[in-house]
Amino acid sequence: MGLIDSEIERIRNTYSKRDISHIGKRYSWNCPDVQFTQYRIKHVISRLFVDLGWYDLKDINTLDIGCGNGSWLRNLQEWGVSASALHGIDILSDRIEAALRLSPHIDFRVASGWSLPFEDNSFNLISAHTVFSSILDSRARLELANEIVRLLKPEGMILLYDFRIRNPRNADTLGINKNEVERLFPNMPLKIKSLTLAPPIQRPLARVSPLLVHIIEALIPLLRTHCVYCLVNRND
Repeated sequence: MGLIDSEIERIRNTYSKRDISHIGKRYSWNCPDVQFTQYRIKHVISRLFVDLGWYDLKDINTLDIGCGNGSWLRNLQEWGVSASALHGIDILSDRIEAALRLSPHIDFRVASGWSLPFEDNSFNLISAHTVFSSILDSRARLELANEIVRLLKPEGMILLYDFRIRNPRNADTLGINKNEVERLFPNMPLKIKSLTLAPPIQRPLARVSPLLVHIIEALIPLLRTHCVYCLVNRND
């Protein structure tokens, strides 16, 4: 079994175990901390779009890697991206089945990010939420990054939302910091926005006061566990 196949198999097994253990319930839509996290991600990304001059998103051809049930692509559709411009891939077939049930008009496929079924320079926007932190092998992360760059149009944007530090209680993930992002995507202008209060703190606080979560996240950067990394393809 090759390097990439081994990583794919390990990731599938990790998510299978997580589903069996019901840990996924922590990320249910009705959890107050999940709602707050999604609000913060959307706010940060919307400002990055504005900074790039992306006001009319209708023709922003978009690929979401590790799309899950497609919630991020549905959000982009609400922001104005045409359904025909939305594409999502995931290695987990049950996630893609759920995505297609919810949004049959969006192009969802079971596929590996290391061998994407699209032509060079196809996308204005490529996103990956908590994807690179799930890939433990550094060579495999670089191969995925190279595939993303292959698909990105000139002036296109890469958006990563990921752990910036490793969770010591989760051996199946690692932190993706600024140095690692620059290794994966060299010579691309990079903007970084840290966010997401440490879940053990945010989870109980959000049930009591989302405002308090917002204040602590704003005032104590060291307690933020994730970053949005924004890269723009300005390479010749």
